Amino acid sequence: MFNIFIEPLMTKIFCLAKQKRQLELARDLLLPKQMNNKMEV
Repeated sequence: MFNIFIEPLMTKIFCLAKQKRQLELARDLLLPKQMNNKMEV
């Protein structure tokens, strides 16, 4: 019973962690360009 309740929560946690990492990579790539005025906002 516990696993039935926890499994969807764990799946969501892992999905959100993956999204967070992808957003961090995008931020790390784009922010320096924006700060150096090499990219239009």
